[in-house]
Formats: sequence, structure tokens, C-alpha cells
Amino acid sequence: MRQSLGIIKPTKSLLISAPKRYKDLCRTVTINVLGFSFLPEGQKHHSVFGFYDISTGYRLNRDMEVHFLELPKWKANKAILQTPMDKWLAYLTNSADNAEMEEIAMNEPAIKKALKAEEIFLKRDKERYLYEMREKALHDYASAISYAKEEGILKGRVEEKRETAVRLLAMGLSVADVSAGTGLAIDEVEKLKQN
Repeated sequence: MRQSLGIIKPTKSLLISAPKRYKDLCRTVTINVLGFSFLPEGQKHHSVFGFYDISTGYRLNRDMEVHFLELPKWKANKAILQTPMDKWLAYLTNSADNAEMEEIAMNEPAIKKALKAEEIFLKRDKERYLYEMREKALHDYASAISYAKEEGILKGRVEEKRETAVRLLAMGLSVADVSAGTGLAIDEVEKLKQN
């Protein structure tokens, strides 16, 4: 969210770099296409935010809007591809089969153009290589974060078992009983007892 707002400010300042009358300023619309769920459950896959009076809900103007398109929510509720937005989301999520995409491209010139650009892009070795390296880096990063979380959870569980063992030893339970109760090895419980 903060990143989206951080993009709006410089964009808006670029639009007003030359002195203009306020009424001549352009409308700014930011569209965030997200590959993850961002807003609370129950929100639709397309949410629009603007300037409102918090107490009354009155919309001040339509000069700035922030749109969030949450692809997982769209995929979960995917219906018939009727609207141009649904067709774009089908393209972005790669959820339409080749025949459907071909039909969409025939009726939507902008999507046809995007498919053509994608085809040309994929034929260029250097661009494709850079794209694949970026994708690999993103997957590696996601895997590293996931591994770190799992490792942290595992270490947390082991530490919790050790803390429980120390409390049980302080209560006078035998090393064998503490080992049986916590799942820690007897030699590890003995080390904890000595410390």
C-alpha cells in the first residue's frame, strides 16, 4: 500500500512540472495488479479507493484513484469472461486455454496487441533470459523466506520444549519423565538439568 502511494506522488508531480492552471491538471489513476490477497476477506477482487469524507462517505472528486486487482480472489470466483476486465484478468492469470485466449484476442484488440508483444519478447534471447533470471530470483527469494519461517517455527518449538523441560525439572520431575513429556532426548534433558 505504501509503495503504491509512493508511486502516486512522483507521478502527480511529473504531471504538474510545468506551471498549469489547477483545472488543467490530469486525473491520476493507479492500478495495482496483485498476485496475492491484500485486502480483508470479503472484499471483491477489484477495489477502488479515492478521496472521501470519512464521516459522511461523500466523495470529494475523481481526480485520484487507487485500484487493487487481487488475482487470487478473481481466480477463486472466476465466472464467464464477459467484461473487458475479466478478459484482461484471464490473460494476466493465464487461466484461459489457448482457444479461449484466441477468441478473446479477436474481440479485444489491446489484448491481441499484448499477446503479440509477449510473443515477440519471448523470441528475443537476451530479454527472455533476463526475464527468466528475474523470475528465478523471485522464486528463490520466496523459497528462502518460506524456509526461514519454517526454520524459525521449528527452532521456536525446540526452544519451547527446552523451556518446558527446565520448568518440569524445577518442579522435581525425573529426567526420564521430562524426556517422555517433552520429546527431548535424555542426554539433552540432563544437560538442561546441569545448567
